[in-house]
Amino acid sequence: AEPLVPTDQRVRTELWPHVTVLSDPSHRLTWQDAMAQRAQFVPPPANSTYANLGPHADTLWLRIPVQMPPQGSDGRWWLVIDYPPLDVAELHLISGKQLIQHALMGDHMLVGHRPAPTLTHSAALHLEPGKSYELFLRVRSASQGALILPKLFRRQVAYKMEVLAKVFNGSYAEFLADRPDECYLTDEFL
Repeated sequence: AEPLVPTDQRVRTELWPHVTVLSDPSHRLTWQDAMAQRAQFVPPPANSTYANLGPHADTLWLRIPVQMPPQGSDGRWWLVIDYPPLDVAELHLISGKQLIQHALMGDHMLVGHRPAPTLTHSAALHLEPGKSYELFLRVRSASQGALILPKLFRRQVAYKMEVLAKVFNGSYAEFLADRPDECYLTDEFL
């Protein structure tokens, strides 16, 4: 897959076109094992729904190469998996052969113990201009539910605004649910 090249001119960057996949039926591969098997990673099946690998009993490893431009990005990005039911989502950010960052996420973790206190599985990344990286993401759903995977790489400012908007929309919806016979305009709360 071609490397992802994030720039600050784009608030969101789709990851799916850059993803390759390795199946791990043993559930035992480490990030070093996955890295050593780069040649075994394959593009997602052509008949799969966009960013959805369907139900899988196996653990899956996703590999996403990232090439930071020498200019045009402050390096503050978020990996976001906007699918809360994943049991395990484990991020390994590699540069060269060195582990730069590790983040464990999953629906079994309390929000306060996640890398970011959000409903989605999210991790802040600090990527240096001009450097090459590989994201190795280990995902598993014990319920054998669909594996709907990382959709977006988001700039930090945009991600924080989106989280606030979701919180506001949820609070506003609750407020309206308590008052079904009354009509309110959004600007009444701003």
